[in-house]
This record gives sequence, structure tokens and C-alpha cells, in this order.
Amino acid sequence: MTQTITDARQESLSAWLQRAEILARFPGKSREQFAAIEQALKIDPRSTNAHEQQARFFANHGRFEEAIAACAPKVFSHRQPLQLQSRAAIVESQRGDRDAAIKRMQKVVEDDPHYAFAWSQLSTWFEEIGEQKESLKCAKQLLQIAPDAPASWGYVAECLINSGDVADAKIHLKRAVDLDSSYLYGGQTLISLFIEDGDFDEALKVLAVISPHLTDYEVATTEARLQAFAKREEEALTSLRSACRAIAETEELLITTIDQLLFKGWAEQVIEVIRDEITQQLASPQAVSTLVEVLSREAKLSEIEMLCESLDDTSAHWTEAVVAYLNVLSDAQAVEKINAFIAPRREKLREHTKSWALVGTALQESKQWHASIKWMSDWRDRDDSQTYQFGSLAISLLSLGQTQAAKEVINHALSLPIEAATDVLRVLGASAEVLLGDSESAAGCLASVMPQALPPYYASLYALHRAASHGAMDVSRGTKWKKVWKDWRATEEHHRKVSNDALFDFLALSSRLLLIRQSRNTPRIWLTERACRKALSRIT
Repeated sequence: MTQTITDARQESLSAWLQRAEILARFPGKSREQFAAIEQALKIDPRSTNAHEQQARFFANHGRFEEAIAACAPKVFSHRQPLQLQSRAAIVESQRGDRDAAIKRMQKVVEDDPHYAFAWSQLSTWFEEIGEQKESLKCAKQLLQIAPDAPASWGYVAECLINSGDVADAKIHLKRAVDLDSSYLYGGQTLISLFIEDGDFDEALKVLAVISPHLTDYEVATTEARLQAFAKREEEALTSLRSACRAIAETEELLITTIDQLLFKGWAEQVIEVIRDEITQQLASPQAVSTLVEVLSREAKLSEIEMLCESLDDTSAHWTEAVVAYLNVLSDAQAVEKINAFIAPRREKLREHTKSWALVGTALQESKQWHASIKWMSDWRDRDDSQTYQFGSLAISLLSLGQTQAAKEVINHALSLPIEAATDVLRVLGASAEVLLGDSESAAGCLASVMPQALPPYYASLYALHRAASHGAMDVSRGTKWKKVWKDWRATEEHHRKVSNDALFDFLALSSRLLLIRQSRNTPRIWLTERACRKALSRIT
């Protein structure tokens, strides 16, 4: 698609920048992405956006010196644009030098004290290093510059919360919501503070203000939780009914809500309400999966199977119930029950991509890797599949040492529309590249990953793969081996023991091998290769 656009608009700066932005989402397209940025700079050498994209590209690939240089192009020799000065500060932060980042951003606000973005970033960075007073000072500067922006009041409120001044924080959050009721961070944080104070009626008032900007599902689940906090059983169950009927993408909020009702000792009432909604065919599919979750907590597995049998197996409700039950069995590592449940329903489970993927996941999580791969062997034909559904197949393939096949699956998954699970697939993609010995491609896979949003297991894999791939590239560019090895050891010591999982151990050792191969120390390389083979044998 982007190729078609740039072919038709060869001299369009925006078309080439758009192409570069889209290609950044795909790990294997880094060369094409960089070429698109270079073409944009040829069209307009003074394009600040193009220079910033180039800096981001270098930083995301661990080429920090080049990224800093890209923020100071000669074409702006008289005075660098604030956008590029700010990007240089962000690059310093990306490579771990927070002090340098703060100094650069402080220079930006010296040049332009009214640059709101710089003040907000400074406030965040000072908060992250524990300098709460400086963080609050910067947030107040932001508020002074942009008093009509609700986020300005939100920044100050967050600083006040961190410093323990909750009362003043509430005043600032209320002002933010008064300015714009769609500022949901402000409204939801204010609700949380009122809950902590036990002031549930005030929390309900705030909910009423922001409710036009929430879904019916979000409003109903929040109401149910607040009424449960206030020990109002009838009102909480009434709101739960509304939540069961509301359409939602996931059941997470409903489960969180039910957790609160179960904590109050209302398990039987909750089960009765959800069952009643299902019987009347008023419940959403998510309510069905939530009932399975509740029944599993109450150790009523036989009732779950009865529920699955009672539902129309052509309905979305049946699919949700089956998927939820397989999740329960998978979490319990109940291999015999998983296989017994799948066997009589094989054809039906294959009809729906959601249940097909979940069966693959259940088989993988119960360490039935061959079975998982066989079950999902038609993955190329699943036109309605989503990115997250391929993680289990990739893990099964990696666990059996089928690295090229895993890479093919991961690349296919990453070609699908972007979603939250994409970063996990990118980490697995980096794993495949590490196993294949390609440090640059591994770094490219990780370039746009947000590690803070990853589960701990994948966050540690990310850290190990990133340190190894960037370290290997640094050595190849002339950085001294001892320095790179010292940095790697610090990362390895911090992350290596995050999991006792055999696959994690194998992938962590493979990261070490990727880096050690740059040492040219043959005995050390041989020993690490031997350790990798042993680790792989423990998986299979």
C-alpha cells in the first residue's frame, strides 16, 4: 500500500514520511524504512519531521551517537529547531543517560520557557529519578504556561499524589475534569482517590460527570464496584446485570468487578445473576466466560462442563465458554482433562479461529509442543486470525528448535494489524533472530517495543536480547569487548533468574552466545554452544 502511494507521489514529502512510519512497525523492513526517510530528506533537507524520524530510527537500532548527530543537522547550523533539541534529550534518556537527557531538556526550556512538551517531559523524568520537588516545580511551570489544558492540572496532581498531598491533588483533578469531562485520567484517578478515602458517593458523582465519555460497560462495571465498596448488595447486583448485558471487547473489567463482589461474600448471588442473564439470552458472550471464571474459583468444574453442553454450539456464547474453560484447564496444567475435553469436540473447536487458537495455546502451555504445532498447522489459511493467536505456535516451534519455521510464523503475525500483543511477538521474533545469529535483525525486532508494557517474562527476554544484539553490534563497530561484556553481565545478572522455564533458559543462553561469538575466544564460544545444546535438550 505504501509503495503504491509513494510510486504515485514520488515528490511528496508526507508520502515518504508516512511510508517510513508504517514500515517502522515491521522488524524486517528496517532498510526500506531508512531508505524512505533518506528520500524524504532529499525532497526537503530542512524537514524537521524527517530529521526527527531519522534520529528515532538510529536510536531504536541502538545507534545513539548517530541519533544525536541526526538531531543537529548542518542545514540548521544557525539554530537547531526545538523539536530536534527535544528529540536529542529523549535519545539520551533512551540510552540510559538520564542526567544528560535532563540537561538537554533544561536547555530547551531556557531557549523557550513556553515549550509545554519540554516541561511535561522534565516533570516525568524528575519523578522517575525520585526528585519529587523538581518534578512538581516543572509541572507547575507547565500549568502556568497552559492553564486551560486539563493535562497540566493532571501533571501537578500526579506530583502532589507522589508527595503525599492527596487533598490538594483532588482539587487539581477536579479542576481538570471541570475543564474537560473527557479527560479520563483525571476523572478515573479522582474516583480512585475517593475510593481510598471511603467516600463512595463522591466517587459516584465523578462517575456521573465522565460517564458520557465511557462505554455502557465501563459505567456499569464501575458502578457495581462502587456499590460493592459501599456494601449495597442490591444496587451492586443491579449494576452487574447491566454490565453482563453490555457489549465489551474483553471481560477484564467484569472480572475485576466480580472480584469485589466475591470479596463481599456474594458468590452465589453473582452466579445466579449471570446464569439468569444467560438463560434469558440477554448476556454478552463476555459474561459467559466470566461465569466460567467464577465457577472455576468456586471449584465447580462439573458445572462448567454442564454449561458448555447447555449452550448452542453454533453461538458466540458457546465459543466463549469453551475458550474460558480451556484457559482454566491450561492454567491448572490439567493435561488429561485438556485432551479429554478436546477429543469429542475437535471439529467444532476448529470452526472458530478463537477456539482454534486457544486449543493451540492450551496444548503449548501443557508442553504438548508437537500436538500444538500439528493442531495449528493450517495457520496460513486462517484469514480472520489476529497477531496474539500465533504466540503459542511460535513458542512451540522455538521449543523444538524449529527456528526458521518460528520466524516465518512470527513475521506473518507481525504483518497483521497492530495490537497490544504485538510487542510479545516482536520479542519472540528477536529470539528467532538471536538463534539465527543475526544481531542487527534482532535489534530491529526490538526497536519499537515498549518494555514497560511487557509481562515480566518477556520484559526480561527483551532486556537480554537487546543487550546482546546491541553489544554485538557495538563490538563489530570497534567498542572494546571488555566494556560490552561488563554491561552484558550486569544485564544478565539482573534478568537471567526471572524464570525457571527451560525455554527461557535456552533463549537467555542463546543471547549470551550471540555476544560471545564477537569475542573470538574459541573455548568460550564452544562452552556456550554446549550449554545451549544442553538447555535445548531439557526442553525437548
